[in-house]
Amino acid sequence: MKRVVLILLAVLAVVAILVAGFKLMAPFFRFERRVDFDAPAVLAIDLQGLVVERSPPEFFAAELEGAQHEMHSLRLALERAAHDDRIAGVHMRIGAPGYGWAKADELRSALGEFRDAGKFVYAFTAITDELGYFVALGADSLFLLPNAGIEMNGFRVETPFVQEMFEKIGIAPQVEAIGVYKSAADMFRRTNMSEPDREATRAILDGVYSRFVDAVVEERGVDRSRFVRALERGIYLSRDHLALGLVDGELHESEVRKRAVARALDVDPDGLWSGDVERHVVDVRDYAAGLSPGPRGAQGTIAVVYAVGAIMGGDSGYDPVFGRTMGAETMKRMLREVAEDGSLDAVVIRIDSPGGDAIASEEIWGAVEALREFVPVVVSMGDVAASGGYYMAAGADRIVASPATLTGSIGVFGILFDASEVYDKLGIDWDTLKTNAAADFPTSIRPLTEAERETFRQLIEHTYLSFLGRVAAGRGMSELAVDSVAQGRVWSGAAAAERGLVDELGGLEDALASAREAAGLEPDAPVLLQVYPREQTPLDRLRELLYLRELGGARSVGAGASLSPRQRLALEALGDLAQGMAGFGVALREGSGRAIAAMPWIPSIR
Repeated sequence: MKRVVLILLAVLAVVAILVAGFKLMAPFFRFERRVDFDAPAVLAIDLQGLVVERSPPEFFAAELEGAQHEMHSLRLALERAAHDDRIAGVHMRIGAPGYGWAKADELRSALGEFRDAGKFVYAFTAITDELGYFVALGADSLFLLPNAGIEMNGFRVETPFVQEMFEKIGIAPQVEAIGVYKSAADMFRRTNMSEPDREATRAILDGVYSRFVDAVVEERGVDRSRFVRALERGIYLSRDHLALGLVDGELHESEVRKRAVARALDVDPDGLWSGDVERHVVDVRDYAAGLSPGPRGAQGTIAVVYAVGAIMGGDSGYDPVFGRTMGAETMKRMLREVAEDGSLDAVVIRIDSPGGDAIASEEIWGAVEALREFVPVVVSMGDVAASGGYYMAAGADRIVASPATLTGSIGVFGILFDASEVYDKLGIDWDTLKTNAAADFPTSIRPLTEAERETFRQLIEHTYLSFLGRVAAGRGMSELAVDSVAQGRVWSGAAAAERGLVDELGGLEDALASAREAAGLEPDAPVLLQVYPREQTPLDRLRELLYLRELGGARSVGAGASLSPRQRLALEALGDLAQGMAGFGVALREGSGRAIAAMPWIPSIR
């Protein structure tokens, strides 16, 4: 009897371990979520946190990035919900924006199409800024937390310069840049903006400001001159937002949620209790997880390839300091896989990249050019597709950009670090043997000679001329015409379209319409979308999960868990600085002496 009991206990223990293990591992295998809600329902969208074009397929990298939403899923959910009889409206929470102006444009556009289908959007915010408010303008009604506020005081751009930092530690950056506006080099050799850089940045800043004011006046019906005067002194308090007509009232989020559900049910909000409300609410992530990749009766298949991050050689990954990286080898493999898929009618490459290593950019350009031999290729530009990001776009048949996209920056720079002063301070001496006179070029133990500096400049200039040639061929322009709008200058998508660098203004949906036309389909024909990069297999995720646990649970680090508000603010500030300094990051990763086709930094226009 004792033996039987022991066997039963052992069996129960094994079952318990298996059940616990299944529950532990299930989230990482991404089983399809069951969408369970009562219709008519309200789609809940929480826009607090990072929104990316597409999360990395690798579990470990995705956890480090810690995105709240993918634009791909948000677009798909809003598009399908607009035609889903079970969904009556949207309840949207606006928080601190984790996205840029191009994504904000597309979110507003998607919300507008949802409302055009005869449905409603209620928005709530406790605290946000102009960028978050810009998205909230896509709602029918906007409510503010009592005694809270929205920061509205105009826009600024703060540019970092590191010349004095290097001087203090005894390192001399030796920089060569081609392009009057290629200000990535300026951060290493100046302490403030050059006049060309100031001119280009001012144009982008004024463009965002103008579009913001126009949108507020149009959507809220406020008096323009009164609103501009208020911006001059800053609008912070809820009473001022109410007085100007910028919000529709002060309510707590639970009350806004209840009102949204009451409207969906066509009942009095006072007659609802919390249990009724929650049964008629579905989170957008759960809703999107249950959607098929294409509508019924699809007439074709289009691949959507996401190209996200700073461009570098090797494989794609995630840099804990500088963020997502786009590896040339990964992109080439993925584009070859796309080219070999005989079922595709067209390809849309969605680029969100400040550029990076020039050689890697050339490699990806070649893969895009090769892909065009098989199917039409359309580029859709996200928040930023500049420098190396524009380089790879030049190989496409057509380019579509948001008016707010940061693009262009057709220029190249290179940097060599002279650390001889640091070695002197540390008491480190060097002695050199060489077989040829040029064998110690480049080196960090002495400054460049005049002859070496000229050689270095010629190398950078050669890369710039190659860049011009790729753009000229892709855009059907002369190299002289490209040079006149290049010189490293960053343009908004709207300005780039005026200068022939972009074919059309719009978002991903517009790029898909162009891809349909290029494939001989109707612009609004239903299509199946094949999304790249592909998700990992369960076995791949298991390997990464085990590796993650060995490192001590980096999940909490990526999500920012267990941090005090002060710690979180400090990390966010450091993250903004690190991720913004795109050119600096590429120079550190790729090593000195490489030709770099990157934006100087990614401006945060807030």
